[in-house]
Amino acid sequence: MNATVRKAMLLNPDGRTKEVVESRAKGSTYVNVIGSTVTRLLSQLFQQNGIYEGDPDPFWADTFFSKNAFLLDKDDDARASFQVGIEAATRQAFIEGQAIAEISVRYSGQASSLRQQQDLGENQPYVVLLPRSAMWDWHISDRGFEFVKIHRFRTIRTKWNELPIPEHHFSIFERDGDRVLNSQYTVRLKQTPADGIFKLEGKTAEDLVIEPVVIGDLVYENIEIFNVNGKFAFPIVTLTLPDNLWLVSQLYDLCREFFNIRAGINWKFQSVNFAMPVITLPKGMDAAEFKSEYLGLQKIGDGYVLYLPNESSYGTLEPGSSGISTAISYLDRIKQDINEQLQQIAMSASSTAAGLNRGVDSKKEDRKPEVLMLEVIGYYIKQFIQQILYCAAIAHGKETEWTVKGFDNFLGDGLSELVLDLTAINLLEVPSNTFKQQMNKEIVQSAGTKYKLDPVAIAKAIDEITKEPTEADLQSTIDQLTAATAPPMPNA
Repeated sequence: MNATVRKAMLLNPDGRTKEVVESRAKGSTYVNVIGSTVTRLLSQLFQQNGIYEGDPDPFWADTFFSKNAFLLDKDDDARASFQVGIEAATRQAFIEGQAIAEISVRYSGQASSLRQQQDLGENQPYVVLLPRSAMWDWHISDRGFEFVKIHRFRTIRTKWNELPIPEHHFSIFERDGDRVLNSQYTVRLKQTPADGIFKLEGKTAEDLVIEPVVIGDLVYENIEIFNVNGKFAFPIVTLTLPDNLWLVSQLYDLCREFFNIRAGINWKFQSVNFAMPVITLPKGMDAAEFKSEYLGLQKIGDGYVLYLPNESSYGTLEPGSSGISTAISYLDRIKQDINEQLQQIAMSASSTAAGLNRGVDSKKEDRKPEVLMLEVIGYYIKQFIQQILYCAAIAHGKETEWTVKGFDNFLGDGLSELVLDLTAINLLEVPSNTFKQQMNKEIVQSAGTKYKLDPVAIAKAIDEITKEPTEADLQSTIDQLTAATAPPMPNA
């Protein structure tokens, strides 16, 4: 929160001068209510890692999910894990109302076969998290995006001692029937400005150099992308929260008012800590005479001596502190308003849950409103993840239906409840090993994820649970089913 933003947020109802407003802004205290609220919700949403089931290819577990999934905005050389990237996207959605992800692959222009693509890593997708301002143009139909234009601004140079050349980069994705085509262009000035500033406004075609992007032998104009067996995936995916769950939009005005009241209190406290000297002159002496004859300050050590005429008096004028207690009580009221607004946002999630066919049953109605809000937001996150993974799988050369688990239970079940569930299921008289295996698998996964147990141990436990039944197991199941359906004996 720099001085410029403080000054922009600070109200000036009494029309004070620029200097006074700047002084007030510097002396104000900003409390990041929105940031702390968003961080708290994110910590609850992502306290457990999601579980993703689909393609057993080691690339996903060893590379994509663990370290090289996301290239975040303003992060040019490092990649984040899938969990970190999804959390960053959710933070962006809380702040901007929408997060935009572009699924991409690295292209070297050297591969001439699928094998060479795999060796060069050209079939290893990653996700670029874009700011909302990067999507300059788009059109949507019942199929989703029909076209999207993505804009990036960058400076390029081939040597360290060259002047950087400002350049606009455009990437256009569009549908052509079932296909998805990609075109990329760069736009720069014919003459590089000395200040390095390049704006498109007011420029004509004669001022610009517009060229398609060329990598190796490939010219990026209407290039078909992400096709597996005739299945195409559009590489732009968005996480868009409904207006009633867009936190920053609904909390901004209250937080700005909170900031202004604090700024007023700070200014008042600072002003009452200083006193103004007041000199009362003898009767009949005017200020001009006093100034000419007596207003001579003599330096003595670290202080000054002021000579006053006889019959003068000296005192101080201290600004009053009235109104501070009223402002503090008003500040407390705004705190309550912020908390109440959060509760209203959470309560509004119930209608959204019903619209998503999630069913607000009596158990959910008894829950805290915030828990329900987290579950609804978790639903949007899961949809966002599934779209990303589907497109990333096609970029990897496979059509995979992913199952996403997690982001839907925020009641904080303890280990004892899980153990009780496990025991109860195994005691059920259900003649189906498959049923018990599936339920036990779910419980082990839940416990292992919640308490961050060793993934290898979890995998071994699940393998043991879900191993193929022996002939004795099958015969036991048949015997139980036969006994359950056989007519009763006459003496039963």
